[in-house]
Amino acid sequence: MRGLISIPPSDPNAMALVFAAKHLLAAGGDRGMAIDAATQKRALPRILEILKALPIGDTGDANFGTILADQKIASDAFIGSLHGTATLATMFTDGAITRVPLNQRLGHVITGSVGGIVDEGQIVPGSSFTLEGQTVPILKAQSFVVVSNEVARSESPAATALVNSELRKAVTATTDTKFMALAMVGAASIPSTGPADSDFTTDIEALLAAVNVAGARLYWAMAANVANRMALADKHGAMTPQGGAFLGLPALVSETVADGTLRLIDAASFGGDIEGIELATSKAATLDLGLPPDSPETSSTVPISLWQHNLTAIKATVYFGVKKLRSAAAAEVTGIANSPDSPA
Repeated sequence: MRGLISIPPSDPNAMALVFAAKHLLAAGGDRGMAIDAATQKRALPRILEILKALPIGDTGDANFGTILADQKIASDAFIGSLHGTATLATMFTDGAITRVPLNQRLGHVITGSVGGIVDEGQIVPGSSFTLEGQTVPILKAQSFVVVSNEVARSESPAATALVNSELRKAVTATTDTKFMALAMVGAASIPSTGPADSDFTTDIEALLAAVNVAGARLYWAMAANVANRMALADKHGAMTPQGGAFLGLPALVSETVADGTLRLIDAASFGGDIEGIELATSKAATLDLGLPPDSPETSSTVPISLWQHNLTAIKATVYFGVKKLRSAAAAEVTGIANSPDSPA
């Protein structure tokens, strides 16, 4: 069933990006040292090429095309590995968001022709995006993973697994935050009708009426407490407290969605692309490590010096762009509470 979410097995191409990040951390951000260490440890060629591409290679290098290709393959694989956990990455991996080039003026992007028999001399009917003469600008989602210098230098599998886990969570949070902010501009926000199971059904009906159209690719995005509610309401076992499928549609639990909130998003009503991920490392930066960090900074913001606290940070910058193609591409219900009809 298309709506069911499956977590793909570990992809060596995705892990290539993680191992490159780990080498950079161990070298304290020195790309040359990271390449030397990776070479001595007989790292896979793709890992070496990713390190050589930071910053994006030298166009005079005879291997420049291969370097970019390896970095792109690893970036795409890493984004694909977020399927089922990151809302934006899942939609792109499923092919639900129509890919269009970024920062380029677009003509009509044909999405499919209307079916029918066309007589000789008649105009062929078709449908198109509303992107004529527009561009989809490139956005940057930057996230930091900060670890102790001991973890940065460690060659243990546990240290690599920690970097992998934290990098995945950081990229998921930053990309989904930007995507949700864009998706919910002008979207309908509907207060829940009440806590009873019948009220929850009414809330679901309201979201479907607001967003669903022919040809839509629908996704649920929700807070963890709403996932608990949906798992109890699902009679088919496809929905779990960690996500799954509800009414045959993919359902994702997201930290970027407020408690008590359920969103329905039509991915087919967005166009864009994810171009890649760029890595950078620092041992000398001063960062706000608050949860969440202050943006913008305030008088109470407490910056942390990485050098003074024996920490190393790796920054992952995801370059992507998304444009909403119809105003009713998303809607949300807020204030969903636990059901009084459920057993305590």
